[in-house]
Amino acid sequence: MDPYFEYTTLLLPGNGANAQTNSSFTDASSNNFPITRYGNTTQGTFSPFSQTGWGNYFSGSSQYLTAPSNSAFNLGTNDFTIECWVYLTAYSVNWSGYYTASIISRDANTGASSGRNYWVNLNGTSSSWTGLAFAFFSGSTLSLKNESYAFSLNTWYNIAVVRSSGEVKFYVNGSLVGSGTTMSSAPNTNAIPLYIGQQGFSTLEYYFPGYISNLRLVNGVAVYTGNFTPPTSALTATQSAGTNISAITGTQTSLLTCQSNRFRDASTNNFTITVNGSPSVQAFSPFNPTSSWSAVTNGGSGYFDGTEDYLTTTITGGLGSGDFTMECWVYKVSLTNVNNSLMDFAPGLVLGYTSTTVYLYYGSMLINPTVTVPLNSWFHVAAVKNGGTLTLYVNGSSIGTYSDSNNYSDQNLYIGRDKDGNNDINAYVSNARIVKGTAVYTANFTPPTSPVTAISGTAFLLNFTNAGIYDATSKNDLETVDGAKISTAQSKWGGSSMYFDGTGDYLTNRNYSNPLLAFGTGNFTIEGWFYSNDASNSAQRGMFQTSDTAGGFKTSYASGVLMAHTNPAGEMAINIGGTDYITSGASITTGAWFYFAITRSSGNVNFYINGTLRASGSGNTSNLTGTYIAVGGYYSTSYLFNGYLQDLRITRGIARYTSNFTAPTAAFPTQ
Repeated sequence: MDPYFEYTTLLLPGNGANAQTNSSFTDASSNNFPITRYGNTTQGTFSPFSQTGWGNYFSGSSQYLTAPSNSAFNLGTNDFTIECWVYLTAYSVNWSGYYTASIISRDANTGASSGRNYWVNLNGTSSSWTGLAFAFFSGSTLSLKNESYAFSLNTWYNIAVVRSSGEVKFYVNGSLVGSGTTMSSAPNTNAIPLYIGQQGFSTLEYYFPGYISNLRLVNGVAVYTGNFTPPTSALTATQSAGTNISAITGTQTSLLTCQSNRFRDASTNNFTITVNGSPSVQAFSPFNPTSSWSAVTNGGSGYFDGTEDYLTTTITGGLGSGDFTMECWVYKVSLTNVNNSLMDFAPGLVLGYTSTTVYLYYGSMLINPTVTVPLNSWFHVAAVKNGGTLTLYVNGSSIGTYSDSNNYSDQNLYIGRDKDGNNDINAYVSNARIVKGTAVYTANFTPPTSPVTAISGTAFLLNFTNAGIYDATSKNDLETVDGAKISTAQSKWGGSSMYFDGTGDYLTNRNYSNPLLAFGTGNFTIEGWFYSNDASNSAQRGMFQTSDTAGGFKTSYASGVLMAHTNPAGEMAINIGGTDYITSGASITTGAWFYFAITRSSGNVNFYINGTLRASGSGNTSNLTGTYIAVGGYYSTSYLFNGYLQDLRITRGIARYTSNFTAPTAAFPTQ
């Protein structure tokens, strides 16, 4: 197993069937209806069923969540525990000279202490995070506990703030880092919400920059009574006792969030989580998976970039006049239209979404309720006809019904836009299933927790698990542009690799800006194997580039990292944030496999070929904001790679190597 897999944000093993791409789609029902692809619709392993767990990303500016005012958040004189994992990506949180990032707060903008309850914040400067704070008001009296602790960027930390018999204790990664302040007075119980990722007193704001995972508030229990081993899997609303760990009942957990494929409270309270700004749900957490990605267990998704990407097929007989079920998971990236069409039986029934709702349309609007389906999170939608009643479900809850006697005989199905060539979606879609003759759901239900299968009556099933070049971390769907594909002609491991012919071939995440590909000013490692068919200095063929421009290619290098052949022949060049590093003695030739590793550790850059340091530099603290990637080229499509790549791996926040080492002797672990 890889001890840093939880920090790995891209891993392309390059194993698969010869000539396989990401652009061929298969109906997994017994009908095996042919599917036609238009535009550059692609597929990959990002799905609602991540094997690596979940976290919520906050940019540090105007992005936060709220839970409604409720007595469950009144801490009173009770024992309590507030815990989570945090991963900071920047120091740039500043208000009137203060550097503060708020994890959780109950703090109203009343202009007076009577509207202020409590908060957990991180404190720091413009160049470091230096401490942890818990505070609450009792009447007009502020009780404040500060504790020094040096938090690094791009590192997961388990934080627990515990009050036991009035005494507040701070734990970081299970170790006690401060205690002794008595806070036995009751915080106020004003009717104010709970804020996550921002201090609610809006003249302060204190937005959080980074990721929060598995945030749990337990009211009435000091969960940790001494140093403890942090959990190695997602938190639950109930918990058994352990070494220095108290048991928790479901009613004692007031809130459990930032741990699902959507914005939700997983406690028994099931509070509505309101999204403010555009935070995102990411398949990124502090937990290593217990198994590698599997199509059966984890599934995949198709990505539609909003510009003429769609799929078509023909469903023999249409939906008919009987019972049926249409369902899928959706992750909205942006709104490209007022109406966005998920499935359209031309010219019949349309399942789609707007900025605020999910709808069903058939000549006129059938069901068009008001329900929040935010951007950047998965939601499950199902349209079910059951005995003459058509019901629309979102995340398992009915949001509207229609008395339905229609015969839906239209057979041509469009996925990702409507039949008229409008209402394109910019979204990920997963588990698109159509079942004829059966109402799969007859009442409110728990959305599927694993990929759906072809049950009796399944007319069509699109699980998007046929990607040839897939990301083993389940965080990216990449498009295989032109002829980029799997080849069995060459491989370092496993009998195949990724092949690029130098004339149009590359991979990209196209229009999806993935924050997991941005390194900020922190540490990182990019590594893998290449086999060049043209290593001449005049070719300037690039292996990859990250940038802040959709598609990945950019003529300015300030926002990312790139690698390419360079002058003189036989040497390699990388550029990090605008600074070049050129190897000496790399002796790159055609017709052979070479291993490379690029690391940045506290500003020190090292570039290794076959485990030997060939270029280095210090003082590189460039803020790498690139969230787009191109694999198989750099600068533009005039500088594409001709050859093979394998095991391309990106590790965010970790410099895996700091001196010469033995190059890998086996494929990278996929868990």
